[in-house]
Amino acid sequence: MRLIFLVSVCLSGLSIAVSTISLTGNGYTDVLVTVADDIAENTQLISILQDWLIEASRKLYIASKYRFFFEKVIIRIPEAWSNNGQYIVTSASTNREGDIRIENPIQDVRSNPYACCLPACGVGGQYIHFTTDVMFKGENAGFGNLATVLVHEWGHYRWGLFDEYPTSRDTYTREIIRFYSHNGRWEPVRCTTEIFGTIFNYVSNRNCRLDSRGKPESDCIFRPEYGVKATAIASMMGSAYIKSISQFCDSNSTDERTKHNSEAPNKHNDKCSGQSSWDIIKQHNDYKATSPGSPFANTRPQIILQQTQIIGRFCLLVDVSGSMQNFIGDAKDALTTVIKTIIPNESYVGIASFNDNGQLLKRMTKITSESDRNSLAYNLPTTTDGSTSIGAGIETCYQELLTLHNVTGSVIYLATDGKENKSPYIEEVLPNLTGKGIVLHTLAIGSSADEKLNNISKMTGGSSYFYSTNTVNSTSLVDALMEPFTDSSKDKIIRIKTLHTKILTQQVFETNFVIDDTIGKDTIVQLTTHVVRDVNLTIKHSEMTFAKIGTAGDNGVIYIKIPGIAQIGKYDIFLSSTTHDISGTLSIFSKAVSAKQAVLQVNVLNTEPEIQYSAVLRFPLYAAVYKGSMPVINAAVKAVIENEIGDSSTIILKDNAIGANVSLNDGIYSCYILPNELSANGRLSIKVITEGYSAKVVVPVTRSPGTNFTDDFKDQPIGPFMRVALAREITVKDYKLLDKNIDLISPSPILTLQLSNISNEDNTYTMTWYAVGDDLDKGNATGYDIRYSDKFQKLKTDPEHQQTIHAGIIPKEPGETESFVFRIPNIQTNTTYYIAVRAVDDQNNTGDLSNIISVSILNDQYWFEDEKKKTTNGLSIAFVAGISIGTVIIVFIFLVCFITLIKKRKVPRMSNYAV
Repeated sequence: MRLIFLVSVCLSGLSIAVSTISLTGNGYTDVLVTVADDIAENTQLISILQDWLIEASRKLYIASKYRFFFEKVIIRIPEAWSNNGQYIVTSASTNREGDIRIENPIQDVRSNPYACCLPACGVGGQYIHFTTDVMFKGENAGFGNLATVLVHEWGHYRWGLFDEYPTSRDTYTREIIRFYSHNGRWEPVRCTTEIFGTIFNYVSNRNCRLDSRGKPESDCIFRPEYGVKATAIASMMGSAYIKSISQFCDSNSTDERTKHNSEAPNKHNDKCSGQSSWDIIKQHNDYKATSPGSPFANTRPQIILQQTQIIGRFCLLVDVSGSMQNFIGDAKDALTTVIKTIIPNESYVGIASFNDNGQLLKRMTKITSESDRNSLAYNLPTTTDGSTSIGAGIETCYQELLTLHNVTGSVIYLATDGKENKSPYIEEVLPNLTGKGIVLHTLAIGSSADEKLNNISKMTGGSSYFYSTNTVNSTSLVDALMEPFTDSSKDKIIRIKTLHTKILTQQVFETNFVIDDTIGKDTIVQLTTHVVRDVNLTIKHSEMTFAKIGTAGDNGVIYIKIPGIAQIGKYDIFLSSTTHDISGTLSIFSKAVSAKQAVLQVNVLNTEPEIQYSAVLRFPLYAAVYKGSMPVINAAVKAVIENEIGDSSTIILKDNAIGANVSLNDGIYSCYILPNELSANGRLSIKVITEGYSAKVVVPVTRSPGTNFTDDFKDQPIGPFMRVALAREITVKDYKLLDKNIDLISPSPILTLQLSNISNEDNTYTMTWYAVGDDLDKGNATGYDIRYSDKFQKLKTDPEHQQTIHAGIIPKEPGETESFVFRIPNIQTNTTYYIAVRAVDDQNNTGDLSNIISVSILNDQYWFEDEKKKTTNGLSIAFVAGISIGTVIIVFIFLVCFITLIKKRKVPRMSNYAV
């Protein structure tokens, strides 16, 4: 059931952000605000940020009913800014991006504050984004009080709330849906009906009219009262720019000013099954972990101004116990790849191993030359023996990192295939890491690796990965060892492609890759394999050719670095050997052309670390495809899943507002992992492969604040691109073999139901929606169950006992548009009727209820005023003239009064981003 699923996600309090925020009492600590490196030095900006955070902390505390505030915030200052002692200097091994990011505006792109990448109701986003021009303008930027706006964005980012102002778009016209039918009127979309304002055509400054489809014309808007006369206090997720707004909407509120309007067709109602913002917050772990504080509590955050130098300090820790005998060669080759081409210059790298005890194989070495890299690779272990003391290995790395004195932000990467069976144990040494701020990444090799790896990584702020030793043609070992190091410098590594190669002697293997206009610096093509000698690697592009033949001294990896900035376009790769077969992993990666370049990136947003297997399993997987801050649409995205026993499957992720995907064309691609795509308990490795050959970016257009009520997005084609990314480890629990002939998976809930056309003459209505599948979004459904009622709650909670509209529609392919014309039998004036649709499969499994739409017989005379010119045939000139003069006088008086009213009620615009 959809509602049950959404609630279960909310109860988990999930977030897709890689963040170190914690909640201590009522206070959020370690909230990171980053000021982009290309922002010119300006101490006034820092003062503005400090005042902003102090004010927002208090507003958050009030809005959350005295539960949450910002207790400790770190503002990271650009490294290039001068420091006369006012900033604390720290260092880190990874370029952690902020929870709140302050960046320069992009030319011709509107500077909306927003929270990026909301995959589902109750699942938090990746980050919050503000621009310097908005910060300097403050309330004059057109968004209202910026501290209130930050609380709004925090609702998206932390708790997975959606917008309650109009953002949904008409399926056909793509115009924003600003009104819905209710009791004979067109009501404006708003969270609470206690927000008052004016309905008018903002282009002509006249009354609104109905368009040819019987709906309010596209230029018709609702303008709330927002200034000193405003009385509205909710909702934070709706009209946050209204001066008096201070609360979230609440379904159970006894105050009409905060009472949630579950009937409004806004994104929050659609995606959260009509639940209020406060309902979702109450299901979050943050809420369950706290109690209300005192209304008079001190909410002023401790603000730390920090200047961070990115200096890599890495200890590579390898299991050399007896069980690693069959894997040590593969591990050595993959780590050689990391050392030779991934870890940046000026980094410090040490190597340790463990079996019964920990052994230091190479002291911390600063990489300044190719010989340093060769020396490190030479010291990687090659032999195995003995028991497994993971704690001893961690302690060895810890002690060696201490020789650098400043160890905070250092990284240990642990690769192991076994369970610890000798002291010291992990729990004995882990406090050393957490106490010093050392991050531990882990790689589980095979099915026997210690189950604690995921948890200990999480405790230190690290990531855990899995390599299936039983999967044929897998690239996950190289993928897993590369992924954590991609952000080990400010020039982030962009992974383009990885694939397994298996070539017989004298054969030629061919493949290709694409360099797009956002990357090209330090482009490397490399092959990781046991025997590199006599391997011929050739790259061709246009009239250029790059080639290299491996030698015995190449140590498990052969690579070509394309000089300068690689040209945009397709590159062909040729691999061969005249002396032996080749089996290995080919990987291609690059960097942004410049620090100011908006880079096209793919991030895997898996949320939960465990899959609890069942016959009705629907586990969501998300990937964000963005160029800078702009969503990329029409990309081809797929996930390759490998498990412990060697089985693999491929599933497609889509951005089409069906199945796991809740919003169309927002750059978030989604899918459900279903029961038939899993075959065993244990860990999973998931690689996401993205390609774009007809992709576009969605670009918000710059317009003046306060006047932007039209559609403000345009699609801009982009050239071909390729990307690859790896999900963090996921574990399957309680797997059991099911009868494949029994179908218990119902169709997906329909989230796109809309009223598209109305005939007020004969009271017929047309509704549209995107078709869903037989099993969620896969296959074709068999039919539709359409229900209606004059009671909203009855339809929502008990649809089986409501009236049926017989459709007889044969469902289309998932994602295609369905259209249905209907009448309400014996329709009554001044009555609102609510309609919902459910898809049904061939086993009579019925999907959860769609979003609910409403219809009513329109009797509000405001919408029927005739603007057509009347004919003068058969009328006397005097009569016509008299009528005309009288009309002019009345219209003049009306316009004077109307324009005066409008001027008094000018408000900032309502953004189409998450603002």
